Amino acid sequence: MRGRAGRRSARDEKAEALAFENLLGLQVQSASCLHELVKFQTALTSQSHDSGAYLENLCEVLNSQSKLLASLDVIAVGLRFENPPASISAARETHSRWSEFEEGPFVCVELVGPEFLNQAEELQTHEIVFGNHGLPQVHSLVYLSKRKNTVEVHEYVHFGRRELGQAVELWLRGVEEHRRRALRIAALEEMSAIGGKATSRIVVDYFSIGPVGPQVVADHRDVFGQYLENVCVGWDLKAAEVYGLLGGVSTALARFGDNEHLMDRPPAPDQSTDFPTYGPSEALDGSTDRDDSGSVRSSFRFDFREKVNWGVLTVSGTRLMGEDDRISLSQVARNIGSLCQTAFTVNQEVTSNLLDLKTQRPNEAAMLGSLQQLQAEGSSGALVVLGVIDRMKYFESLDTLTLARLFAATLDDLNDELSEHSGRFLSGILTGSILYAVCEGSFADQLTKDELEAKIRRALSRPKLTGSGSNVQPAFALGAVEVGVNAEISHVVGAAYSGLDNEIEARSNSLEWVVAESGIARGTRLARETELKLALETGQMVSFFQPEYSLLDGSILSFESLVRWQHPERGLLGPNEFIPLAESAGLIAENDLQRLQHSAATAVSWGLAESGPEMRVNLSSITLRIDGLAKRILDICDAEGLSPSQLVVEVTETAILRNLDVAIAQLSELRAADVGVALDDFGVGESSLARLRSLPLSIVKLDRQFVRPLPGDRSDRAFVEAVRTMIRAIDLDITAEGVETESQRDCLLEVGVDRAQGFLFSKPVPLAEAQLLLGTKVAPAIW
Repeated sequence: MRGRAGRRSARDEKAEALAFENLLGLQVQSASCLHELVKFQTALTSQSHDSGAYLENLCEVLNSQSKLLASLDVIAVGLRFENPPASISAARETHSRWSEFEEGPFVCVELVGPEFLNQAEELQTHEIVFGNHGLPQVHSLVYLSKRKNTVEVHEYVHFGRRELGQAVELWLRGVEEHRRRALRIAALEEMSAIGGKATSRIVVDYFSIGPVGPQVVADHRDVFGQYLENVCVGWDLKAAEVYGLLGGVSTALARFGDNEHLMDRPPAPDQSTDFPTYGPSEALDGSTDRDDSGSVRSSFRFDFREKVNWGVLTVSGTRLMGEDDRISLSQVARNIGSLCQTAFTVNQEVTSNLLDLKTQRPNEAAMLGSLQQLQAEGSSGALVVLGVIDRMKYFESLDTLTLARLFAATLDDLNDELSEHSGRFLSGILTGSILYAVCEGSFADQLTKDELEAKIRRALSRPKLTGSGSNVQPAFALGAVEVGVNAEISHVVGAAYSGLDNEIEARSNSLEWVVAESGIARGTRLARETELKLALETGQMVSFFQPEYSLLDGSILSFESLVRWQHPERGLLGPNEFIPLAESAGLIAENDLQRLQHSAATAVSWGLAESGPEMRVNLSSITLRIDGLAKRILDICDAEGLSPSQLVVEVTETAILRNLDVAIAQLSELRAADVGVALDDFGVGESSLARLRSLPLSIVKLDRQFVRPLPGDRSDRAFVEAVRTMIRAIDLDITAEGVETESQRDCLLEVGVDRAQGFLFSKPVPLAEAQLLLGTKVAPAIW
């Protein structure tokens, strides 16, 4: 009995070993498939987006991927079209093996397939259906494989086929976007030229635009018709029409296109308001309906003067529009509103000079113009500037689009409160963190000043929702100045900035009124900039170092160099207290390069010139734009005797996106010289796998907000593990920031993140203390 039991046990062990070997083989095949998929995606993205040759390009890439197709059990690939162009139908070769995909309006074009295929052999078909964002009429990607009756296809095969289909769809979407963009650019150029011819004289009233009468409409109807013709061409539309409420009556300002797609009757305005409008705010920008004939109609409202939803642009076509189309057509509608405000004239120079590009709100030029207009009219007024306190934390946590929306909402609330102001007013945006308001009237007495401040405070206190639905309520400091009829405008603006600087420095939420004639603004601001410049020249800027550790063996992997200001009077200052000033004063690049040189020299003095822990230095977005930056960094390394492989530059995604092409060129040159590039604060911007693959990176630093909840619940750990998998899949390292507890450390190692930095190991320390850390280790995680 024992012998037979022994033999059964041996068989069991052999079966288990075989099962393990099979599982290991599938894992190897899956990893190989993923590697080949990445190569396939790379090959696709390198192809031209010429919409005339996209089939040839796609065939070329697929034919070069025989190893990938074989690993996915694919023997033939076809592209399925619905109602294809005549050129596609004429060029395709007919194969009976695609017949089941060619019923009705569909045809299937073979991209990859064997020259001879046994028709008697039973084949299995698979189809990956695309969304509605690819090339027009491209429906899906079709695979043929040999039927497997007894062996179940492993999940990695299904995964690989789906990913290959999605990669093709994404590339086709890029081809279509390129085609549409080319049409749109040409149309926008023509629209600009048409608008420029509409009137020969533009008189700008910075506070309001004069009324539009029926005669002006009649004079410009032909010009608007040409304008809408280009809208139809640029956005693949059948018809477009513009209505406006002249005297409260819906009137056609212009119409163009197929009569079958034009509206049978004018849109009915909402008569429930004091001034008729075209519907409530939730109906704005892209409300869509489809009629019985299949035509898709979308409407975009626009404002005129202070009349919200005064006009409507309605476009008709045969396809549902994507989000990009709706956004761009919403902008076209707003442009049409601008044309109405200036006698239906598009003047690109005026709009680009007076409106902020991100928010389309009045900018600094509009502010200066309104102040000059008040003086020219002999009127007095007030200038109020509103600056965000602790602005860097918002720039680090919110993307630029969300910030733009946040400030636009703030301006809307400000305009709403100021609508009861007795005089004219203008509000806008000066920089990424400073807003303004110009108000007409006398502000000599304190009661009038208090009333204005109360209105502004009410506007700022209203909740502001971000795109994700969360409530963000930035704290603003305020500076204000009376604008007399004889005041010098430069002194007025400088005084307002001075008041704002004082309140931000004091972290106050009160309103400081400053006298423009005192010249305090220029003196205060100049003094602070001069003080900072002297600090850079005399070595008051010092480096602190925070180590990065391996969670596997507890060794130091690198030191991050962090700047501090050893102020002679105020003591040691953190970066939040002087970096914004350095950026606005144009001194940040000098500071970055000075810290880099000092850090390189420090690494060499520690014996890290050729090997050992790396030295990491942060670069701002302004520094990334310096001509020849990469060469200057390499020259510093050469002068100090530091091997480029021992240096890592850290940049944020926001810093890269502010000048994407220049930043990529600079960082690519550094990577080519073996300098490491780390993406800091990953996860707080708009990062994606596609974005990461396009950047010349060597390591990604996971932001502390994703480390803080750990070990947390299953979803917290799963998210970090998914991010780690994504980053490792494109051959990048990952470091976790802000590790403060042992449980966070242990959880990170458990999900596969083995590099970390944080207060659990060490705070940023001065040079001498950092040197003492060399050769030491921390206790590795145990799990």
